[in-house]
Amino acid sequence: MTETPSPTPEPDRFGAVRDTRQLYALNCRSKRIVYLPEGAADEFRADCDAGHLICPLPRCGDPRYRAVGGAIRRHHFRHRTAGLPPHDTRAWYHLTAKLLLGQHLRDRHPELSVTVDENAQDGGETPDIFIRSPVGDQLAIEVQYARLTVERWSERHGTYAAANVRDVWIFGHLPPHFRRPRHEQEVEDAVQLSTLLRTVASARLPVYFVDPDRRELATASLWSGDLAWPLAELAIDPLEAVQSDSVDGLG
Repeated sequence: MTETPSPTPEPDRFGAVRDTRQLYALNCRSKRIVYLPEGAADEFRADCDAGHLICPLPRCGDPRYRAVGGAIRRHHFRHRTAGLPPHDTRAWYHLTAKLLLGQHLRDRHPELSVTVDENAQDGGETPDIFIRSPVGDQLAIEVQYARLTVERWSERHGTYAAANVRDVWIFGHLPPHFRRPRHEQEVEDAVQLSTLLRTVASARLPVYFVDPDRRELATASLWSGDLAWPLAELAIDPLEAVQSDSVDGLG
């Protein structure tokens, strides 16, 4: 992630990325991902200095962190070693999104086996999150920030179906998947649906988006009377309040 200053410290709505500072750390003791709220650097500084909070990216050159910030800059985590190559923005969001989702699902469903593959590549063959119920039901969750063709999506969807694994697709809050309409709409939150997203919807799967920095999940409401296809209205919820019929329905 690049660490350039931004005049707007917090995104003002879902998907409005204005600051690419690193807001997440991995707690080495609890193995949980933690978020640094605005103005809270002092609360995290001692744990960073002690090496308890580090960069969550598995391939980071030096994961040691500082917690920094002041009256003007948005408080955030910064690598201790200067000159490290910046982390790719989409790779960062892909990882933090699936760690957050996996953490939320474990907290909400302790009876399920929830495995997050931290090394799974965006758009690769391995599911980002794999869930197994006590009776053997299986669910794969894909967090998709990278480009994906309709043909490739259909192939992967078919592979899951053939293996009797339900699949859920959660798209990132950045282009190419998340795009606001070019013109203002009557509804407050609208999204433009690509051919891929319309294909997912046509397969009777929900169309989700995730914004890790806001810790929110958005669901596209496809048949709003105020919007014309290919536009959809977004229902946005805090991640900790999200309920998934796909997960709740596992035996």
